[in-house]
Amino acid sequence: MRERKDYKNTLRYTGLGLIGIFSLFYVLFPRVFAEMHLSFSFLNFPVFVGEILLFLCLPLFFLSIDFKQLTNRQWWLVIGYAVFVLSKAFYGYHHWGPLAFRHAALFYYPIFILFGVVFYRKELFTEEIRKCIIFLFCALFLARFFDFSWVLTMAALTGILIKSLPNKRERYFFLGLLLLTLPYHAFIAEARTYVFGFFIGFCFLIIAMTIISPFRCPYKILLFVSIFSLFLFIMIRYSFVNAFNSIFQIKRIAAVFKEYQTEIEKRKPAFVPKKLENVALYNPENDLIEDFTQLEKSKKSISSSNIKASEALSVKALEEKKASVQEKSVAGPEIVSITNTVVNPESENLTLKQLGTSSPAKVLDVSVVQSSPTPAATLTNSTGINTASEKPILNQIATSSPVMSQEEPAVKAVEIVEESVFQKSVIKLETLRIKDSNSPLVNSGKNFWPNIMKKSDGPPQSFVGRNVEGAHINTVFRLFIWRDMIAELTGQKKFFGFDFGKPFRSISLEILDWGEGEWQRDGWIASHNSFLSIIYRSGIIGFCFILSLLGLLWFMIRGFIALKSVTGILLCGILISWFVAANFLLIFELPYTAIPVWTLFGMTLGYLKEQRKPA
Repeated sequence: MRERKDYKNTLRYTGLGLIGIFSLFYVLFPRVFAEMHLSFSFLNFPVFVGEILLFLCLPLFFLSIDFKQLTNRQWWLVIGYAVFVLSKAFYGYHHWGPLAFRHAALFYYPIFILFGVVFYRKELFTEEIRKCIIFLFCALFLARFFDFSWVLTMAALTGILIKSLPNKRERYFFLGLLLLTLPYHAFIAEARTYVFGFFIGFCFLIIAMTIISPFRCPYKILLFVSIFSLFLFIMIRYSFVNAFNSIFQIKRIAAVFKEYQTEIEKRKPAFVPKKLENVALYNPENDLIEDFTQLEKSKKSISSSNIKASEALSVKALEEKKASVQEKSVAGPEIVSITNTVVNPESENLTLKQLGTSSPAKVLDVSVVQSSPTPAATLTNSTGINTASEKPILNQIATSSPVMSQEEPAVKAVEIVEESVFQKSVIKLETLRIKDSNSPLVNSGKNFWPNIMKKSDGPPQSFVGRNVEGAHINTVFRLFIWRDMIAELTGQKKFFGFDFGKPFRSISLEILDWGEGEWQRDGWIASHNSFLSIIYRSGIIGFCFILSLLGLLWFMIRGFIALKSVTGILLCGILISWFVAANFLLIFELPYTAIPVWTLFGMTLGYLKEQRKPA
């Protein structure tokens, strides 16, 4: 009996070890590692490392599981779910092609929850292994060599491992090491959706830790208010304030949405969807690198003769231009400094494209100045919104906000938009620090990216991040996608969702010519919402699946609070931050986030079960 138990534990350790190694590579090299694959002559699609890991773990799972861990009813639910996913996957593959298996991944990655529950054993994490993991994470923190979206997860797991060490001196030593190496700026240097996820995760931790604290109720309230106020001050003082403004300025977002919805209604009668013959399974990372390389070569090939003498300004002329803008400004917003300037590769002269004035933005070509106003929607940003110009503009600069809003008069940003002939774009934000005594301090936060935004002389540079107006458009970009998905789902009454493999195309984006480089290249547009993707592809089944996941998460939160388990609360805080991010990003669709998160979900559930066992 003992030998059988040791045999099963070996299988469990092997499975969890494999997932741990793969997850480490996902954290270090997200897309590059995830896109590694095997190709077979008899298959018209690649087999990626995530699927290879799945195939390796399946036999380990069935050989190591105690089938009594699940009731008959639970087993029937698992079997029914598997039949539903497999039938939709193969049907979609037959009718639509390999894209069906990409959509199926959204539904078979959650099997790692079961792997996490079955493979997890406390005995696996010996003291030596825990110390090795702590050293590894601290080394990665020190080197800053990891995807910053994992910073909260890695920091919390490191804290859990430190807390579990038996020796008090070692705990203090490793805690000091963590505090010294932790890249604190990583909590605010990520995309606003990740930062928002971190924010909600921290709020949960503060509330839960206050509840389980041994103090009496009045002291708990005082403790909660003190910690939350300190946390809020840090977030406001040092984070991307514009990121939070762009999320919580609901009225402004609604106004931008209404503005572009009006434009959609005007263009809709004459709109004819483009026929796209090719549907891509994915867009390789190497393609993006190649396009960026070609873009850099194109920039270097620009001759100084292509730039008019009137466009090339000396440093002295730049200062004169800045002074003239200051004189023309109404109500006196004062330009304190310019954080960056653009240097022509073939000349030492500075090329001033457009300073942030209250007039409509002008786009400057390398050879022609276009005097017509360019709306903010025509600028390229991370959503894939492209410039309106059809010609291959190699270098253009425009203000991302045509008119400075009254709500944020303290900040103005200039965006450099460099567009290649392949409609791939790179954006570099360069801000003007503007002082206005009548304005609230909007541009707060420290500069942690000196290579992108250089500090100016004088006081420390405030770190603004993305321009608010650009962020509002980014939000509206997502809202149009979600609106179109829901309208299509309800309009066609797809109670069990759309076929796996059927490309989703947002009519709103196509009418506005937004995200053109993405949906014309791939034949489909991403949803930017994992939960909505689940419902779109599986209808009622997906809705029930999401409710089950949220129910399990609530079950774990209640259980850990009842047990007053700091470890369990930290684990739930990690999961909450990822669940929040999944409302705005592709989290559960992509293996480099889905596999580690679902495995951690299962391990958290297994840890709760272990804690509830009688001693």
